[in-house]
Amino acid sequence: MTDLEIIKKDWEFITKKIAAGKAHELSEGDTFYLGACTKGANALSVRKQPFSEIPAKQRAYSFKQGYVNHIIASIANEPREIYGKLFPSIAIAKKQTIEEIVIEKFRPYYGKSIGNILSSTGDELNTKAKNFCSNLS
Repeated sequence: MTDLEIIKKDWEFITKKIAAGKAHELSEGDTFYLGACTKGANALSVRKQPFSEIPAKQRAYSFKQGYVNHIIASIANEPREIYGKLFPSIAIAKKQTIEEIVIEKFRPYYGKSIGNILSSTGDELNTKAKNFCSNLS
C-alpha cells in the first residue's frame, strides 16, 4: 500500500502542473513511480494544453522502469532491502515525499568525510571499487 501513496502523489503532481498551465514543462524526472511519458510520432507531436497557449508534447501515464523492476523483484520474492528501509510504513509515505525521506536518511552524514561515514556505519567497503560511491550511498 505504500506504493499506492507514492503513485497518488506522483499523479497529483502531474495533474497540478497541467492545471497550472505548465504541461510543456513536464519531465520524467519530476516524479518517482508514475511518469508522464511522451507519445506520438516524434518530438514535433504537440497539442494545445487546456490552461495555456503554449503547445505541449503529447503525454501518457506510465510506470517507471525502476518501479516495474521493484514489482518483478517482489513477485520473484527477491530481497527488497532498499525499499523496505526507505518506506517502512504507509503512514510515512502519506506524510512525506520520497525526497523528504531520502534527505532525512542522509542528513546524519552531511559534512562528514568518507572515513567518518564508514566508521559510523560499520560498513567495510572496497574503496577502490568502481561502485564504491553507490555502495556507500
